[in-house]
Amino acid sequence: MKLPDSEGSRAVLIGTSTYGTDSGFASLPTVARNLTEFASFLRRQTGLRHVTVVVDPDGAEAFSDALEPAIDEAEDLLLFYYSGHGVAVGREDLGLTHSCSRVRRPGNTTQRYSDIRDGIRASRATVKVVILDCCHAGRAFGGGTLAGGDQDEALEQLAVIDGTYVLTATDTKTKFADATSHDGCTAFTSALLDVLRSGRPSADGFLSMADVFPLLREKLKGRNCPAPRSSGGDTASGLALVQRQRSQLAIDMARMHQVVIALVKRGDQLGGLGRFEEAIEEYERVAQIPLYTRASVSGHEVMREFTAKALVKQGNALGALGRFEDAVVAYERMISEYCQDPGPALRELVATARVEEGNALGALGRFEDAVEAYERMISKYSGDPAPALRELVATALVSQGMSATLWFDDELDVYERVIRDYADDPAPALQKQVATALVQQGGTLWVLGRFEEAITAYQRVIFEYSLGATPAMRAPTLAFRDLVAQALVCVGRLHWEKGQSDQAIAAYKSVIRNYADDPAPALRKQVAAALVYQGDALGGLGRSEEALTAYQRVINDYASDPAPALRNQVARALVYQGDALGALGRSEEARTAYQRVINDYASDPAPALRGQIAAALARMNDPT
Repeated sequence: MKLPDSEGSRAVLIGTSTYGTDSGFASLPTVARNLTEFASFLRRQTGLRHVTVVVDPDGAEAFSDALEPAIDEAEDLLLFYYSGHGVAVGREDLGLTHSCSRVRRPGNTTQRYSDIRDGIRASRATVKVVILDCCHAGRAFGGGTLAGGDQDEALEQLAVIDGTYVLTATDTKTKFADATSHDGCTAFTSALLDVLRSGRPSADGFLSMADVFPLLREKLKGRNCPAPRSSGGDTASGLALVQRQRSQLAIDMARMHQVVIALVKRGDQLGGLGRFEEAIEEYERVAQIPLYTRASVSGHEVMREFTAKALVKQGNALGALGRFEDAVVAYERMISEYCQDPGPALRELVATARVEEGNALGALGRFEDAVEAYERMISKYSGDPAPALRELVATALVSQGMSATLWFDDELDVYERVIRDYADDPAPALQKQVATALVQQGGTLWVLGRFEEAITAYQRVIFEYSLGATPAMRAPTLAFRDLVAQALVCVGRLHWEKGQSDQAIAAYKSVIRNYADDPAPALRKQVAAALVYQGDALGGLGRSEEALTAYQRVINDYASDPAPALRNQVARALVYQGDALGALGRSEEARTAYQRVINDYASDPAPALRGQIAAALARMNDPT
C-alpha cells in the first residue's frame, strides 16, 4: 500500500454553496467549508500538489473546465469530489447543481453525473475516486454508473473494473443527504474527514479507502445520518489517503484518554456551579471525538463509558436550561451510539438516557412520546437483575404512570406493579420509587372518588417510611421525608372532604410538628400547605382566632421566600386571613390583608397567583 504520487495525481473539488434567489434551491453555507477542509487535508496529509477547487460554479462548463485537464494529466490518482444539491434527472441519472441551476429545469440546468462518469472512465489514471456529498447521490449506483448495468449488477461489475472507487453520502434507497452543520461542514464530509484524520490505520500505518468506509458508516449511524454507500476494485480500495506513524498514534491515543476524563470532570464541576452552558460545551468536546478513535484507545471501554456519560450529562444540563428539544437530541444521540453495547456500565447509561429522554419529552408536553420512551426502556430491561437497572425500571414505571396519558385504571396498574415488584427490595432507591408509587396511587384513587382506598395508600407511606418506622427509616432521606409529608397533607384533605375535621387537623399538625424546622425547600412547601389547610379547617369549625394564628404563621415564616410554591401559599394565607377577619367583623383589617396580596403579587405572572389576586380584588369591596 502507498500514498498517491504527488506529481502524477490530480484532485478536483467542486461545490455549490450559493444559489440564486429564484432558483428554488436553498443556499448551503456548509459546502464552502467542505471544500476548504477537504482541500487542506489532501494537500497536507495526502501530499497532493495539484488540487483544483471550484466554489459556486456558474454553469456546467465550469465542471468540464476543471475536470478535463485533470483527466488528461492524472497518471496515479484522479479524485473527483462534489458537494451541493443533487437532483434526480430522468429515470436513473443524477444532476449536480451549479449556482445557476433551477429546481424546475433540472435536466437543462445541472451537470449530469453520467457525463462526468464517462470522462473519468476514459482517464488513464491508475486509481479513480468519486466522492459525492449530495442528495440522490445513491443514483451513482444505478444503471449507467462507472460499472454500468442495473443496481446489483453494477456493483458486481464495478468490483472487476480495476482502479475505480465510488463513495456517496446516501445509498440507493435514500434521497436526501444531511446538510446541517457539523463543525461547519455537512454531516457526511465532516464524518469523512474525522475518519481520515483520526481513524485507526493498519499495521503499516496506512489508512486505506477499504478501511475508511466501515468507520465512516459507523460514525454516520451514531449521528442518525443517512447511510453512505461505497464500491471499488482492489486497486482503488487499497489506496491510502493518509499515513500515520504507529508510535505517534499511540501517544495521541494515550493523551486522548486523559483529555476525555478531564473534560467530563470539568463539565461536572461547571454544572455543579450552575454554569450549564459551559458544562454543555465541555461535554460536546468529548462527544465530538469519533467513535472509532475511542475504540482504538487502550482501555477503550473506559473511554466509551466516559463519552456516553458526557452525552447523558449534556442532556441533563440542557434540560436544566429548559432546552428540552436539544436534551432529547442528546439522549437519542447517546442511545443510537451505545444501545447495542453489552457492557454493564453502558447498559445502565443507555437505560438512564431512555428515562431522561422520557422526562424531557414530558416536559415538552409530548406525553405519548414520553410513554413510548419509558415503555421501550421497561420492555428492554425489566428482567435484568442488576440493582441499578431495577431502580431505573421502577423509575420509568412511576414516570409512565405520571405522564398524563394513561387511563386511570392503567395508571393504577402501573403503580401496583411497582409496589408489588419492589416493595420487598431493601435498596433505598427502590423503596423511594415504591413510596412515590403509593403517593401517586393515592392521588389517582382520590380523583376516582375512592377515598378510603386513597387514605390506605397514603397511610402505608406514613407508617412504612416515617422516622423509625423500619430499621431502614432510622434516618430517612429528604426524599422519604417529603413523601411522608405529602401523604400526611393528602390524608388531612381527604378526612376534611369526608367531614372528619378532627382527623384532618391531626394530620396537618403532624406535618407541622415533624417538619417545621426542616430547612429543605420541599418540606417548607409541605409545612406551609399544612398550615393553610389547618387554618381553613379551623375556620370551618368556627375557630376563627386559631385559624388566624395559622395563617399568620405562614405569612411570618414564608413571606420572604422567593420559591413560587411558597409565594402562592402566602398569598392564599393572606386571602383566607382576610376572610377570617371579615367573618369576625374586622373589615378594615380584612381589607389590609387583601390589599397586601394586590401590592405584593400584582406583577407576578404565575397563574396561581393571578387567581389569588383576583380573589383579593373581588373581596375588597365586601370583606364580610
